Amino acid sequence: MAEVKVISKKKKLIAAFIIMLILVFLFNRAMYWTEFSTWKNKVLVAVISLAGVIVVPLFLTYVKSVSDYIDMFISNKIKQIKALKDNWEKVLLYTALFVVIIVAAVLLEKLILSRVYGGYSYLRMYFCMSTGILIFALVLCGKIAYKRVEVVFAVAALIMGLTYIMVSPRHLLVTWDDETHYLRSVSLADVFDNTKFNAEGSFYDSQPATYMYTQGDLTKEEFDAILSNVEYEYSQKYTNNRFTSEVGKEFVAYIPAAVGIIMGKALGLSFFQTFLFSKMVILCTYVMLMYFAIKKLKNGKTIYFQYLLRKALDDVSIPYIIGDDNLTKYGKRSGITISNLYFIKSLEYKAVVFCELEMLYNQTINEENQDYQVNDFVGDLNKIYMVMNRAIEYLTFITTFNENSSELIKILVNSANK
Repeated sequence: MAEVKVISKKKKLIAAFIIMLILVFLFNRAMYWTEFSTWKNKVLVAVISLAGVIVVPLFLTYVKSVSDYIDMFISNKIKQIKALKDNWEKVLLYTALFVVIIVAAVLLEKLILSRVYGGYSYLRMYFCMSTGILIFALVLCGKIAYKRVEVVFAVAALIMGLTYIMVSPRHLLVTWDDETHYLRSVSLADVFDNTKFNAEGSFYDSQPATYMYTQGDLTKEEFDAILSNVEYEYSQKYTNNRFTSEVGKEFVAYIPAAVGIIMGKALGLSFFQTFLFSKMVILCTYVMLMYFAIKKLKNGKTIYFQYLLRKALDDVSIPYIIGDDNLTKYGKRSGITISNLYFIKSLEYKAVVFCELEMLYNQTINEENQDYQVNDFVGDLNKIYMVMNRAIEYLTFITTFNENSSELIKILVNSANK
């Protein structure tokens, strides 16, 4: 197994403390105490701050499972950085190609599209730029697409999501329930200091003006003046005009947006910069969740494969059970057990048929470019070894791969021939 660099607890504790101290400082910087802030608000912020600088560093350092994960994560990142350094020529080439795409999008808009459509549009330029970057990124991901689906998804989702955010109008009513989501997000962000900026209420109240503008009843200059007033109120931190809060029972869904708003305040961003930044935080949160969900589930073929297998067994009246957390060697079992490898790791069977080896991502290792994947490759090899040990008399593998397309299959074939 590839060596994992273990960081001393002292260094890890100091690093975690410094990082959390910075985050707590930014969190407190986002607070704006007014006469509406109660002692409960201040106690809440104090408790969060103390937990951040004391509890979280201790948790990250002394909870073994978390600490080991951090060690492995850092080791993998160090190896990835080393791989980038070793392949600096390719990195420089790809960076140059990205720059060329950006320059080409700007020139395309300025020299051609602006003349065709009668005016320059930075939104159209963003769209052209993102389209070029998306195509180029998908080409780069082509070699790992079949085994790292989550990476391809994350790249495509981030590029398309950021494009949508950048080309969307800077006002509400882009979608039918925009105003509800916005009000709940700012209400949740304001709950810590109980301070509501006039600008947040003015932006919410600008919906009639937005509708009139989209219908042609307001000129662009008049509508821009309304939005400029929102920005001005925000810069002056006016708080005398209170508006109704609406967090709602579904407040968990609005946590990413509220975090984005708080971060925008902490970084000193303008109102509309904070508005866009919160959307980016929402995007990154859900991309991250989907990334780990896809990585955990591998892909939908696993579920569909089990469906086909169960249907075939039902057609010929062969009894079977489905593996779950309650499956133990002492429990009652009849017929065939259909399970993923995690539910049977403590069981034994007279015969085992191992299907869908294609769902294991790390079939091959490129020694020059993918050294950081060694841990994952060994992990998949251990999974196969665990399944092999479940069989007492008979073991069968069903796969579309061979020795040339999979190092895992090559290892199995070589071990069988010895």
